[in-house]
Amino acid sequence: MVGRYAGRCIEDTFRNTKQHLGGQDPQTWRGEGPKRAAAFSLILYSAVWLWYIQTKGARISWIPLPWYPGKKTPSFLDALASLRRVLWRRRIFINPEFLALLPEIADTLIYLLSRAS
Repeated sequence: MVGRYAGRCIEDTFRNTKQHLGGQDPQTWRGEGPKRAAAFSLILYSAVWLWYIQTKGARISWIPLPWYPGKKTPSFLDALASLRRVLWRRRIFINPEFLALLPEIADTLIYLLSRAS
């Protein structure tokens, strides 16, 4: 049973790495480039999860959706979107002009940017 679950976890890792981190589209085609690109995608995947676990812990960091009220654990997309929200917030609010934005507008803007990226 453990072996079957571990196998599914690996499948999920590869799927997320390919779909969300561009692991299937390396911009290099010669020599060791494709292998290095794939390895870098897996390292980046691990870094996103490590950051998420260290900063968010067991807290719910995703926005609850009405069609999935029973969600208990984050997906990789939730972790990636959370990281993107932090990065976008730092990028946008470094400019003092944007500090006057209403918090609701800023949160909505950052949420949409994190999902669109």
